[in-house]
Amino acid sequence: MRAFLIPISACLILLQSSCARTQTKPGAITPPPDETRAILGIVGELQEAVNLGDAARALSLHWLEDARFSEIEDWIPEPFGAEMARQTLESVFAHFRPGDYYVEFTDIRVYLLAPTVAYATAIQDLEFEEPAKSRVTFVFLKQDDAWGIIHAHYSSMARP
Repeated sequence: MRAFLIPISACLILLQSSCARTQTKPGAITPPPDETRAILGIVGELQEAVNLGDAARALSLHWLEDARFSEIEDWIPEPFGAEMARQTLESVFAHFRPGDYYVEFTDIRVYLLAPTVAYATAIQDLEFEEPAKSRVTFVFLKQDDAWGIIHAHYSSMARP
């Protein structure tokens, strides 16, 4: 069942805005509040779409048509692009229904690298067949005044 557990952890996100915060790292800029809200809004919309089983809506939040789009999963040996991201999400929704899982996205931190590039990190808790945790990083790109996910990286954490 591991083949489905990790893709679900990669796709399912629950945003808890009370856990969201911004920080400054060397080379990173604290995002203005409106940029932080916009980025957190994308994560929240992704969470809602996935929990409703709406693949089209979830995929629309990613810049899949941009040749630079990539995703990393610890269960796939190399980074992959838009087509594999589509297939992964559609496979998850074909095998599982909303309510079969619960994901909580905590300790969200948003960083602005440039006016049109930002990233967010978080810990993702997944309640599915077995509890699991992942470290998650999203890279956001702003195009035509809209933010979208240009890269996603999911890395499972060892169980305690």
